[in-house]
Amino acid sequence: MALFNSFAKENNSKVGKRYIYFMTDRNRSSIVVGTSDNLINTINKFRSIPNLHFGINDHYSRLVYFEQFENESLLQKRFAELQYLTKAQKEKIIRSINADWIDLSLAVDFENILDNNYTYSRSNYRMISAQ
Repeated sequence: MALFNSFAKENNSKVGKRYIYFMTDRNRSSIVVGTSDNLINTINKFRSIPNLHFGINDHYSRLVYFEQFENESLLQKRFAELQYLTKAQKEKIIRSINADWIDLSLAVDFENILDNNYTYSRSNYRMISAQ
């Protein structure tokens, strides 16, 4: 068992992009803290949950804060810190970055589109400017 745990720690120390996120409802009455390796899919899952399980005000649909990590152990340490904060402490963190509580999912989705479809290189720039 110990051998498996040490093997798993070595392989999971660098997994790729992982995120810690804060989702809230439209009235900011509660804040959910979670982790994800695909932030866009996680946001879409939150939004697609039917309102049968939640009241209209309890539907978590706004991404208001996130952090990106490439090291799994750092992510787990930070998640352990954030998940036990009070609502007031979480609000303070959110306001330090996102004072107006704007839904950041549009920016994350736009950044993802740019990463997948656009790669900047000097040769592309020269071709475009020559036309």
